[in-house]
Amino acid sequence: TVPAYVDTRKVFQQDAKISGNVALDRLPRFRDLLADEQADIQIDLDFVLNSAGRKLISGHLRAEVDVQCQRCLEAVRITLDDEVRLALVRDEAEAGRLEEDLDPWLSEKK
Repeated sequence: TVPAYVDTRKVFQQDAKISGNVALDRLPRFRDLLADEQADIQIDLDFVLNSAGRKLISGHLRAEVDVQCQRCLEAVRITLDDEVRLALVRDEAEAGRLEEDLDPWLSEKK
């Protein structure tokens, strides 16, 4: 299981890697979209401080979930599979200066 919280100072200093399953009960808004509460959510995240001093989170997530088909109203199994590329930023101005392949994650403390 993946920890609910991490100390961002430590994970970036240590170039940490976190992998594992995420419990569905920790994602209530996502859970509410599903046809049932059976889901396998796996993540692999790397925390890196790059040469410019930017804190980056990159990795991959994959989930097998059942959603309700809007046509027949039956449960349909789908696979969600996506790459994660985040940069910790202090404010909207910093977010606007990010490279296009990075999504901002607003953090009060950088």
